[in-house]
Amino acid sequence: MEQSYGKTWIKRNGSTYNTGISIETGHRRMTLGQAAKRQNPAVKRFNELGARITAELIKVHFPEMAKGVRERQWHANAALSIGHEDNIFTTTPQLNLTKPEKSSPDSLHQVGTVHIDMDNPILLTATFFLRYYPKGWFPRRFLVTDARLTCIGSPESVLLMPGTHPHFGLGAGPQTVPETSPLYWKPPVGYQYPKSPTHYKHPRGVIVSYPKNLLTHPNSNKINENLKSEETALVFFGTMRNFQEWRMKCAIRDDIELFRSIVDTDAECKEHVLDRFCSIFRWVDPETGQEEYPRRPIAEIRLTWAGKKDEEYEALKKTIDSYGCGKKFPSNVEGRIFKNERCGKVEWTHQNVQIPFDLALNTVP
Repeated sequence: MEQSYGKTWIKRNGSTYNTGISIETGHRRMTLGQAAKRQNPAVKRFNELGARITAELIKVHFPEMAKGVRERQWHANAALSIGHEDNIFTTTPQLNLTKPEKSSPDSLHQVGTVHIDMDNPILLTATFFLRYYPKGWFPRRFLVTDARLTCIGSPESVLLMPGTHPHFGLGAGPQTVPETSPLYWKPPVGYQYPKSPTHYKHPRGVIVSYPKNLLTHPNSNKINENLKSEETALVFFGTMRNFQEWRMKCAIRDDIELFRSIVDTDAECKEHVLDRFCSIFRWVDPETGQEEYPRRPIAEIRLTWAGKKDEEYEALKKTIDSYGCGKKFPSNVEGRIFKNERCGKVEWTHQNVQIPFDLALNTVP
């Protein structure tokens, strides 16, 4: 990652790396990021594995997220599914690395302070806590400030939450309370964590898989050619099916005005159009030699909803916005405080939110 992004990136943004799509400064054009451009098989595998695991976790714990308005919006907007065709939840993988002796803000800059992500508000972010710590260390605490929720980021655990809530993580460090204290953190009984690689001693590693709002309804006029070519795009899309189905959805969107009035009134014509698009974007599986076709139900969702206003989505988004904390926090404690209308009342949001332990009382305030 350091080789892909260089010292200038690390100095400006810290050791936080995107292995998928980057948004070019200025004209908001979507292109493969620095790590993906190198076409490293490990990056492709990282993207695919992260997408598969995130999708399975969300399907198991929040099955309603995999159907209805969320599924409809994903295909209707030709969202950029990273890694695998079954992923209708996230667009962007991010790797955050820090060393134990450094705080989150020192290593990750603004990503390490309380912040609100520019994510799709109706979807979830998966945060994977993957790290190695010396014995006797407290891993970290993760906080969602507007809901006043907190949890311990135990090694090899995952947190699912909307990234549009203000959140941040406290750093790790040696525990100063005795082992007999209820505040002393211990790994689960009988569970053995993997040993630390000898060349990478005890880093704090977090993988964040999230639905970047801009990529869940991309503008086809602002997509770089490296995302449209099979030779370069598979490092992001992971599979030919994912790539071809996305290309099909883009083509339907681009041509929708040509036959919108016809397919809405003529069922036979609609079936013909669906057959045509699925046929255009077929491909040959290199392993089996068989012709494969995009999934017809996906084409139908795209054809039915492309360019239409989804009232259920608008109502859901309005509800979520009503209890949100706005779009952005100041970048530092001294920064400008933002006013936000919440449930008819004016509220103020800021960053000065430290929650220390009261060691004298051995309790958590």
